[in-house]
Amino acid sequence: MSDMFFDLKAASWRHDSQDELAFFEALAQRLDKSLPGLVTIVRERKLFSHEHPIVKLEVMMAERSYQVIREGHTLMAKRARIVRGIAISTLDMSFSDWLAELSATLDAYAKEHEQSRQSLEDFLL
Repeated sequence: MSDMFFDLKAASWRHDSQDELAFFEALAQRLDKSLPGLVTIVRERKLFSHEHPIVKLEVMMAERSYQVIREGHTLMAKRARIVRGIAISTLDMSFSDWLAELSATLDAYAKEHEQSRQSLEDFLL
């Protein structure tokens, strides 16, 4: 296939709700490695704890911010339109819809940034 398509939504169907948080952790780490400077990960810090789970993932793509916030065992996804550093609109969405939109945005980004294409393929596919 000559055109790369990040089918993150299909990947989401491969996991069940029991391992959704593990999928979220793995996805966040892959995105962070694939898109340096565009991904922000915030981890929970507890004193004397060896585990530091991700509580927020944000991917900044042009005028869009894609965020997932973890509260307990629940993932809340949202997309925001950013103008001059200010979110002018925010849309709450399901995690599956968030994956589909992020997938389409990453596909467009890869087409625009041919140099990043191989790195994205290696980490996301």
